[in-house]
Amino acid sequence: MTLAGVAHRGGAVVSLDLSSTALLAALGPAVVSDLIGRLAPDVVLANRAAAAWADAAWGGGLVGIVPPAAVLVEKRGPEAARVTAPGQPVVAVPALPIGPVADSTGAGDAFAAGWLTASLAGADLVEATVVGHRAAADRLIARGAGG
Repeated sequence: MTLAGVAHRGGAVVSLDLSSTALLAALGPAVVSDLIGRLAPDVVLANRAAAAWADAAWGGGLVGIVPPAAVLVEKRGPEAARVTAPGQPVVAVPALPIGPVADSTGAGDAFAAGWLTASLAGADLVEATVVGHRAAADRLIARGAGG
């Protein structure tokens, strides 16, 4: 049994962040699709590059390979994040306006941490995405990887 299987059995939310297009490309579409299917994540987060890679690999983007019951959160940098949830229309949540970017290191991870924390605390999709944007914005205006 996988660690994700143990987590599911224990009632935990399993999330997967597809952010390394180099790793996705090295593994290839068949392996990535198989891994996602076996992990059965409840939430899949992906950056714009991963979404573009998936679109090139499958033609239908990430929606075609994300489990039907999962929430898909596409982090799109300064553009609106797109959230797809089962049985709901796609929601676009604008990024927060910020001043000059000091350092982008860790901004996607900060977004994911903010989104997941807010979601687990009961926020709806839009509220969780706003919290994710806020966390990313805080990271973007901080200097250096350590903030």
